[in-house]
Amino acid sequence: MPMLDTREYRDCTITIQNDEKASDQDAFLVRGYAFKWEPYAFYEDENGRPVYEEFKRDAFEECDMRDVIFQVNHEGVVMARTRNNTL
Repeated sequence: MPMLDTREYRDCTITIQNDEKASDQDAFLVRGYAFKWEPYAFYEDENGRPVYEEFKRDAFEECDMRDVIFQVNHEGVVMARTRNNTL
């Protein structure tokens, strides 16, 4: 698999909620999507019109997925990653 010189960052909607009934280890539940195959409203432009995004089925065929990270809104601390099996 060829190594790419660039990374692409995608934003997605993620909801983090505190689950009071969960154990301390499972106290936070994260829900969201890394991507969707069907078109979806990605964001609204400055006029309030939705801008749609759609991933093709072969979009990730040549991606290096050995170390995928999870950050809330692509900022701050890495919350989980595939390299250490937390994602």
